[in-house]
Amino acid sequence: MKALARYDEAIEIAQKGLLFEANRKTIYRSAEIFFELGEILTLQGNLAQAEKYYIRSMYLSLTTNNNHFLRLLLIALKQKQNLQLLQENITILEKSFNNI
Repeated sequence: MKALARYDEAIEIAQKGLLFEANRKTIYRSAEIFFELGEILTLQGNLAQAEKYYIRSMYLSLTTNNNHFLRLLLIALKQKQNLQLLQENITILEKSFNNI
């Protein structure tokens, strides 16, 4: 739906995915869903809300040890230079890796 610019439908589908995961008491795909919500909101011009979803995606990937997705996610998120809070969180996350 996102590719077809049917953003409201895409958001609805993503929210259903999060609800499905909550009902099953799992977070297996939630980080990816949060990222997609961020992408949709970015396309809609709602950068403040998108930034929140990007940050949630990043930290959920970290806390669930989804290292493969986290590496890909960081590559994508570093390109969003206009989102200052996101970039600050990326810096914090990367510093924590260097201290391990």
